[in-house]
Amino acid sequence: MAEKIYKNGQKLHIGIYMMTFIPGGFNGGVVPALLSTIEGLKQRNLDITLFCTIHNSDSLAFLESENVKRLVVTDDNECFLVKITSIDNENKPYTRRFNVQSFVALAIKRIIRLITKGFWLLRKTVKMLLPHFMVVFVLRHWGWFQSVFQVFRHPRNYIRQHFKKPEHKQYTDVLPRIITEPTLTGFDRYLEDYIDILYCPFTAIPENVVDIPCVSVVNDIQHRYMPFNFSPQENAIRDCYYAELIKRKPYILAISDYTRNTFIESYNYPPNMIETLYLISQDRFNKYSDIDFMESLNKIGLESGKYIYYPANNWPHKNHKTLLVAYRMYREQYRESDLKLVLSGAVIDVPQMDYVKSIINEMGIEDYVVHLGYVTDKEVGALLKYCKFLIFPSLFEGLGLPLVEAMSMNTTILCSNLTALPEIGGEGAFYFNPYDPEDICRTMKYVLDHPEVANEKKKSYEKLMKRFSEEEYINRLIAIFEKVNVRNY
Repeated sequence: MAEKIYKNGQKLHIGIYMMTFIPGGFNGGVVPALLSTIEGLKQRNLDITLFCTIHNSDSLAFLESENVKRLVVTDDNECFLVKITSIDNENKPYTRRFNVQSFVALAIKRIIRLITKGFWLLRKTVKMLLPHFMVVFVLRHWGWFQSVFQVFRHPRNYIRQHFKKPEHKQYTDVLPRIITEPTLTGFDRYLEDYIDILYCPFTAIPENVVDIPCVSVVNDIQHRYMPFNFSPQENAIRDCYYAELIKRKPYILAISDYTRNTFIESYNYPPNMIETLYLISQDRFNKYSDIDFMESLNKIGLESGKYIYYPANNWPHKNHKTLLVAYRMYREQYRESDLKLVLSGAVIDVPQMDYVKSIINEMGIEDYVVHLGYVTDKEVGALLKYCKFLIFPSLFEGLGLPLVEAMSMNTTILCSNLTALPEIGGEGAFYFNPYDPEDICRTMKYVLDHPEVANEKKKSYEKLMKRFSEEEYINRLIAIFEKVNVRNY
């Protein structure tokens, strides 16, 4: 077995790349799982550095401890340590130490960077337009083009004819070295000097980072199967992320067997460099009591067992429209039912949310559909615990954490029969075709009419939840870090 070698000589130092983290639920269910992971690693007394931006560092302040610190990475790849001078839970705002010299230096660097970006944009524009006019240009100026071609073909002859010999030859010797030997920046230097493992929970790996063992988490590759759910810009960004991933060949953690298999199939990735590790997040509810949950439910204005619950951001693949059609069909058959449909999740796409609201109004069910927007952990726990059942009609999931959280609350589950959801729900869930509102409505009625069947399915929750043990998850993750640190895979 390879010897354990750490850069600080004592224990593993993990860098967690949080640059793509967006506060407010915009990263979906990955964030609660990641926060549970950081808390678990923190308790194992590992050194942890969170690489964040000036925009999201404040949201991560509560994670700081003796062995967890935050480093803000600027656009210029410089690092600044964030220090908390005052904090009182969630009531008092906290401040960071302010250095005038650092601020002025950063401002100058950003001005220079803006100028550089302007030239880069001009270059990209020329590069984009050049192919469209190249053929016309060559045809209209063929004679001139031949002359230019000769210059490029025999540059020395051209130089000898038109220019004098340079007085200082050393300039031509220095230029290639300046181009081919990049210098380390603050971020790169910090990684090289202090970090044993770079952990990338949002898949993306930072550019220009070499010879640092990396572990990247692949949550899904939806853009390969449903590119129409993303804008061209989003598809391009995802393609760039995964192109860098394939190029760097880090050790990959897939959040389900479905994700692992589809990633290997789509990108021809070496199977020995990717393994399945289910995410955990259900432990975030442990710090709350039943009294806390009931207080939250009363504050929201709901009654226990009088609603069905769907927690999801308003992304297209979450399939809100089909669920609303199915719910209207249910209400048409049971007009006296007081069962409400409760939705929660961050409003990411405002036009899409307006569209969903217009559908609700057109269907005439606005009095029975409640959209709470982004809710806290305590409110999610309350909604899961006291709902009639969780309904999850998603068209594409890399894992489906709400199913795991519903099992931890002993809540009945109705979900889609696509992608990773049957793997996670196992024999404990009721499945339907998410493209067919009639099938969704039919499944809802069956569960409401046969509560004994639902109770029977809940007996399998204990067995299914063994796959999502926090202790086992942290043990496996640390073992993977150790393995990758000595490149034993």
